[in-house]
Amino acid sequence: MRIMRALGAALVAVAIALVGGVPTAVAATPQHPITEFPVFVNSWPQGITTGPDGNVWFTKSHSDRVSRITRGGRIRNIGPRTGEIPVAITTGPDGNLWFTEEEGNAIARLTPDGVLTQFSLPTDHDLPNDITTGPDGDLWFTEPSNNTIGRITTAGVITLFEVPTPRSFPISITTGPDGNLWFTASSAEGVGSITPDGTFGPIYSLPGKQAGPYGIATGPDGNLWITSGNLPRIDRMTPSGVVTVFRIRGPGFHSEEIDITPGPDGNMWFTDAGANAIGRITMDGRTREFPLPTADAYPSSIVAGSDGRMWFTEFGAGKIGRISV
Repeated sequence: MRIMRALGAALVAVAIALVGGVPTAVAATPQHPITEFPVFVNSWPQGITTGPDGNVWFTKSHSDRVSRITRGGRIRNIGPRTGEIPVAITTGPDGNLWFTEEEGNAIARLTPDGVLTQFSLPTDHDLPNDITTGPDGDLWFTEPSNNTIGRITTAGVITLFEVPTPRSFPISITTGPDGNLWFTASSAEGVGSITPDGTFGPIYSLPGKQAGPYGIATGPDGNLWITSGNLPRIDRMTPSGVVTVFRIRGPGFHSEEIDITPGPDGNMWFTDAGANAIGRITMDGRTREFPLPTADAYPSSIVAGSDGRMWFTEFGAGKIGRISV
């Protein structure tokens, strides 16, 4: 999911040392062991999703590929090189993989057997970022640079909707509990919504300054859960805009929450890039973080796998991680 060009630029100087081919397992706790699977040197894994085949699929922005990893940790490239910096990825209602291509100014569709189709966006410099399946059976995506939310049908028809609040910088998007699409408006310090027919709701401001809302997901409690790219906190927001702030105290107290998603245990799980950890937050706001065995791994995107464990990308380490819930 949800890593932008700025993140990639910030990590260009990260030194990546990989061990080839053999997974390394380190127990974060006896109940929550973490396993890491090396990908390829300088691959920069970013977005991640559970595919239609039950495996985990992920994008590699630096090597311009989409790859699949089995439950046992076997990694294989699927389809041709995109050549266009793939970022976020999701499984569509048509049983294909859909992902954003930042450099290519396009949305791409990849069949599980590797057939790639790219759909160019109608305007220049769109830089699409996050993507999700909407309640209407279409795919919805964010365009931070052009301040727009996009919709693409499974046939490739694209419609763009400009966010009414200028320079709101929409980053992440999810289907909300009310059947609308909800997105983080980072520069507007809030969260907005759009109906499947393209009508925007108000942007609800988050409390405090420089919240920098980043990731967003719907929890099992019917609320929206939001990460902060700037502050050690996670916000819970009702569809009517009532916000509760939960402070994070990660390892080293240098939290930078990126992605968030519901887990099979009824809690929300998130990546904490600043603390180099994977975090868990309960519905009443109790948090716990699990440090990663690899230093400077910069965990970015996270998803619940079909095996009942959480899978995540390690952008800085060039690895895919897995933690038992």
